[in-house]
Order: sequence, then structure tokens, then C-alpha cells
Amino acid sequence: MNKAYENRIMSKLNGIMLWALVLSVCLLIFPFDSINPNLAAFINVVHSYVWLVFIVSLSFFISRGILELISMVTRKFYTKARNEQLCKTVTCLDFSEKALLREFILQRKSVLTLPVNEPCVNQLLTAGILTIPKDANITAGKAPMMIALEARPFITYKAVGLTRNKMSEDQISQLMDARPRFARPGY
Repeated sequence: MNKAYENRIMSKLNGIMLWALVLSVCLLIFPFDSINPNLAAFINVVHSYVWLVFIVSLSFFISRGILELISMVTRKFYTKARNEQLCKTVTCLDFSEKALLREFILQRKSVLTLPVNEPCVNQLLTAGILTIPKDANITAGKAPMMIALEARPFITYKAVGLTRNKMSEDQISQLMDARPRFARPGY
């Protein structure tokens, strides 16, 4: 089923159940004896059905609340576990993976076209550090990739082997020599 379609159905169901709850509460609380004795007699006849509608609609909202609470707690635990896993992965990056992530900084781009078959690219994709945009197309074994939003806080200069201080010519040449072959000009 389509997510938008499910949302519309749930929205309509919520509206129906809210009206059922409000109406049943009004019928149970409001003193109809003083307004219309015939209406009060009819409500007394269907009194058990009104209670049933009240219980069903109230239990619907209680169960929805419990499900939302469980969903919220689950998302929070998943996010925390995912962040811990990403932090651990970033601290254990090997030299080629650091060199690949440095390319995003050196080229000052948020999206790079990288070969999918490359082992370090594949490892970073599997770990969830790199991601392929949804509207991207893979051509000739290459795909546009970017650093995943969840991983960005963990990709620091220190994590990829860069310093914020001015680097010497020797350090710069070492970094340029350590670049992956597919990231070098003319590949």
C-alpha cells in the first residue's frame, strides 16, 4: 500500500473515532431528562451500546498512544545504536577509506562520482558512511555518492588524517600521493 494512502485512511479513521468518542461522552454525561424525556428514554434503551462505542473509541486512542510511544522509544534506541556504530566505524577506518573521505574535503564537493566496485567505496557504502542519492543513476560502474547525513558529524579533519593548521609542502605531497587512483585527475 502507498504511504500517503495509508496516512489518509488513518486520518479518516482518527476523525471517525474522535467523533464517536465525543458523541458517546456527550450522550453519557449530558442530562437529557431535563430537556426531552422521550430522548432520555431512547438513550436509556441504547445506553449499553453508547458505553460500547465509548470503550471502543477510547481504547483505540489509548492503543494509538501506546504504539506511538513504543515507536518513539524504538527510534531513539535505533538512532543511538546507529550513532555509536558509526562513531566506532569512523575511528577504525583504514588508510584507503580515510583517503577516500579526504577527497570530499580536498575537492570541496558534497557529491563525488565514485566506482561502486572499488573495495574501499563498497566498504564505506556497506558501513553506511557513504550513500547513493535516490535519484542517481549508476553508469559504467560509477555512481554519485555523498557522505550520509548520520555520518557527517563523525567525519572530522582528525578522523580523516587532516590538520587544521597550515600543512608543510611535504605533508601536502604525501596527501596528494595517498589519493585513491580513481580520484586523481585523468583517471
